[in-house]
Amino acid sequence: PTLYLVLTNSDKQNAQETQHTTIDIQNLSPSTEYIFTVHATPDGDFLYMPGAEVKSSTLVKDTYNPSQVTAELLSPTSIRLRWTAAVESNREPTLYLVLTNSDKQNAQETQHTTIDIQNLSPST
Repeated sequence: PTLYLVLTNSDKQNAQETQHTTIDIQNLSPSTEYIFTVHATPDGDFLYMPGAEVKSSTLVKDTYNPSQVTAELLSPTSIRLRWTAAVESNREPTLYLVLTNSDKQNAQETQHTTIDIQNLSPST
């Protein structure tokens, strides 16, 4: 099998080896852009150039996100969402943006940890 070396921000000291075509990179900093470069290697030392490169950013700290989201059915066309408040916020009071089906155009804002979503299609 082919051996791959995955470099994070060109750091060969902390490169990770894998024989798979996927890898989980752990212990990254939140809200940070990273450049990952994947090289095939015959021995873990020599790298076939130029390698494949991808840029990706980590999410903000989990403390800025709500947790334990639950949904309660209110009717065939509405639900109530509840969540535990975010531990930290950049604004006071905390403002939550609730998207239905990733629809940013019709997102709803609330300062509360409960919101009723209405006018949904039944049985979906």
